[in-house]
Amino acid sequence: MSLSINLGRVRNTVGTTSNYELTTEKFELTDELEVTKPVRISLMVTNNGRILELKGYINTEIEAKCHRCLEPVIIPINTVIEEELVYFADLRYVGDFSEVEVEEKFLVFDNDIFDLTDIFREYIISALPSRILCTEECRGLCVKCGQNLNIKNCDCNTEEIDPRLEILAKLIGTEEV
Repeated sequence: MSLSINLGRVRNTVGTTSNYELTTEKFELTDELEVTKPVRISLMVTNNGRILELKGYINTEIEAKCHRCLEPVIIPINTVIEEELVYFADLRYVGDFSEVEVEEKFLVFDNDIFDLTDIFREYIISALPSRILCTEECRGLCVKCGQNLNIKNCDCNTEEIDPRLEILAKLIGTEEV
């Protein structure tokens, strides 16, 4: 699956703007993240001379696992896209940048058909919260038996024994010190 746009018309005429609407039912992110709603992408590309300005947004929903209890969580994604594109042959005209600076500042393309799949994937993943939780009050899983504590409490003793006193607990035959 590829999400590509044709930049030929906009690339060859300064001041031109082209709009693109892309939709895909299937979009692979990672093994842990699944797209549950079609990915809708709206883009506007404007030729500002040697640099093409790409602006738009991505709209979809992702299913991920709660970081505490591992239950599925649906996360709406609505994120803005902003990039500057430069045709490979025009790199020498856009400024005196090192190769690293060019890679950080611009998306470089060398063909009028430009595949943006990886860029869209990065935007979707970066729009996710750093901690995915089913609820703020999620109690997670028991560290001993794995019981989901949101559903049912367990009888496991989860008290930590000070490692310096652990030998004493073994001597008296109990796990509590």
